[in-house]
Amino acid sequence: MDILDINLFKKYELMRYNLKNFKELDPIESILIDQIKFKNYYFKKKGIFINCISLNNPLKYQGWKIHVSASDDNYLNVLLIVIPYIISLGISFKVVDEVGKNIMLSKNFPREQTGKFITIYPQNIIQFRTITYFLNKKLRKYTGIPVLTDKRISKNNEVSFRYGAFKRILGYDNEGDPIYSIINKEGIKECDDRVIGHYKPDWLTKDPIKVSTISTVDNQTKSMLKKYHFVDALQFSNFGGVYEAINKENNKRVVIKEARKYIGGTAFKKMVPEDVRAIRRREYKVLLDLSKRKVVPAPIDYFETKDGDYLVEEYINWNLLKHIRLENPIYYPNASEKEYLTYLQKIAKIFWNLYKTINIINTKGLIINDLTPNNIL
Repeated sequence: MDILDINLFKKYELMRYNLKNFKELDPIESILIDQIKFKNYYFKKKGIFINCISLNNPLKYQGWKIHVSASDDNYLNVLLIVIPYIISLGISFKVVDEVGKNIMLSKNFPREQTGKFITIYPQNIIQFRTITYFLNKKLRKYTGIPVLTDKRISKNNEVSFRYGAFKRILGYDNEGDPIYSIINKEGIKECDDRVIGHYKPDWLTKDPIKVSTISTVDNQTKSMLKKYHFVDALQFSNFGGVYEAINKENNKRVVIKEARKYIGGTAFKKMVPEDVRAIRRREYKVLLDLSKRKVVPAPIDYFETKDGDYLVEEYINWNLLKHIRLENPIYYPNASEKEYLTYLQKIAKIFWNLYKTINIINTKGLIINDLTPNNIL
């Protein structure tokens, strides 16, 4: 064992045993330390990721990377299958730590990065093919979160791939701001697009493996797409999107609210199911009751699909309360006293109706916890 190996081993042993309370060690770190000791790896934490870089196989600047997804419940099981195999090949990789796992499943985490629990950096195409074949076979019984920037290999979303940078290569956009980059065939830096659906640059014509068309459209999804035509995306969060759609049966506009499967983390542990779908299902039941009093949008449909739930509500074409403030005469220097009075009367009526609406909801034993001018029509 050379000096480098000895120093690395000491580092890991200190990390493992020099803690006052071993039970407080991140379970993911514990797994990695147990697997990496005596191996020639460099272990480094950066943000929510634990980077495990092989010193036997220098990390390339870019190439085909493999992502392994999981859920909050099966991540450790998946880790125990994937990591020993990757380490046996001497390949670099990174994983999301325990805290990072919860952050990744939270509402405001970038949805294009969600699901990338394990990232593997093969040295060549043969390694890539060997690893994907092994993982696709061994992880079949597990399910994961779809990685939206990748091409999927497995039906349950747990294995996917994309082309991109292994190391940080910084370029600059037209404004002079740094951007993640890759090197194209002409040796020129170009943006490493990490956007939804863009799994490879245009100058790569072939994928490293042939992936058969994966049919992920379940019966509920088919029913929803048969009945509704999606026309616009109103907003996005990691929990799911809000879309405008057209009911093909009557040509009426509707709003469809998505709840992505497995997103939410430990915040939903006491709910069924243990992710954001629980909120959407409860919302549907509440709307069924409250819509009879004409104080909330009426629910129309509910779909439980393979990848998440979708609540369909009536579309109400009214202004948001936040836009009413733009009518305030104070913004207009030549406004008359009559215009001030008219505005105050309008505001008074709105808040009186709002008071009555909140009272109706409260008498049902419900509390509104997201009451803002953005959520009031």
